[in-house]
Amino acid sequence: MKLFFALAILGCFCFPQDMIFNKNTNAKEIKSLFVDIEPNSNIPNPYNNESYLKSWTSVYEEMLLRNGFNVISRDKIDAVINEKKLSMAGPTRNESMYKAGKLVGGDGILFVRVAFLNDSTFREEARLISVKSGKIYFSGSFISNIHENKLNVKHKREDVILQLKKGKD
Repeated sequence: MKLFFALAILGCFCFPQDMIFNKNTNAKEIKSLFVDIEPNSNIPNPYNNESYLKSWTSVYEEMLLRNGFNVISRDKIDAVINEKKLSMAGPTRNESMYKAGKLVGGDGILFVRVAFLNDSTFREEARLISVKSGKIYFSGSFISNIHENKLNVKHKREDVILQLKKGKD
């Protein structure tokens, strides 16, 4: 009985809690994509800084590449944003990301948003959106704790990517 209870508790923390595919879309249309970690004012220090957000982006890019996705470098996107002087503030930020994605030949954006629920618990949300139509292809999220084993958090992120891959295959 104790083993069953321990596995049930562990199961609650090891897998994303919400996974939704838009059945009116075809994820196979997404041939290349890039990752955007959306800034969020409620991310506490030391996690609310540019280098930490870049490392978060790199983790998702690496997982996407390992799972057969064609990933456009965030540096390439940033160069287009700077060259075209696209706004990265406020409500026009996502619109600028769509424009930049189109300019570099991307099909989709994996928006990742991190929201801290309290000092140590956070929710990571990922949405795959078409840069051409704006349709949401996939939405997934999980809840974790900053003190949680990094391997568990990695498994949660990989599960999000594997769910994306299922929709693509």
